[in-house]
Amino acid sequence: LVTVNVEIFELTKKYFNIFLSSIDVKNAPEGYDLEVLLTDDMSEDPESREQVLSVYTTGWPQSYEGITAQSLEPYVDLSEVMRSQDLQEWASGIYPAQVHLTLPENMSAGDEYTVYVRLISQDEE
Repeated sequence: LVTVNVEIFELTKKYFNIFLSSIDVKNAPEGYDLEVLLTDDMSEDPESREQVLSVYTTGWPQSYEGITAQSLEPYVDLSEVMRSQDLQEWASGIYPAQVHLTLPENMSAGDEYTVYVRLISQDEE
């Protein structure tokens, strides 16, 4: 006879607000200034643009101990953007980029999140 005890935890869903300015941009090209945006619509007044990406995660309740938006270490990798856009070289423009989160065990992102990276050649300024 084998006895098995099983604990059942209800998954917790938690939202985090990530400031766009805290999203790290990896593999940024030299010679360009960049800005992380929520939309590729440049008709908005820059001062009125939303500056926060809201993400949700699901996980075991104990997985959330000590977790903050900053500890999720959000980043985008422009080498992935270059591959997905089939680019040979960078040009000024706005490019979609998937946001990556560093999550502890037993926690997952509730969705895939995309931001836009605006590159401006320093030669054009």
